[in-house]
Amino acid sequence: KGMSPILGNCTCYKCQSHTKAYINHLFNVHEMLARILLEIHNTHHYLAFFLVIREAIKDGRFEKFRQTFIQSRRAHHEGEAVCACGHISLGVYIGFYLRFL
Repeated sequence: KGMSPILGNCTCYKCQSHTKAYINHLFNVHEMLARILLEIHNTHHYLAFFLVIREAIKDGRFEKFRQTFIQSRRAHHEGEAVCACGHISLGVYIGFYLRFL
C-alpha cells in the first residue's frame, strides 16, 4: 500500500487527511475507523455524482449524460479505465463527468 490517497485528485476529508497505507493498517487491526473513512469517501463521490445528474437534467442534457455514462461503464469493464486504488470507484466516473460537463 502506498503513501498516497485513494484518489489523487479527490477533495474528500479521507483523501485529504489519510493515505492508502493508513487505511490498510486500520483494516488489518480491525479498526472501525477504516470503514468510517471509506464511507466518507464514497458518500463524497455519490453526492458529486448526483449533483452532476441533477445539473444534466436541469440543463436538458441528461440523455447525452446517460449515454456517456453507459459507454464509460463498458470501457471500465473492458479494462480501459483503471481506478487509482485498483478497485471500482465512483470517483473514476465523477472525474470523467466533470470533464464532460
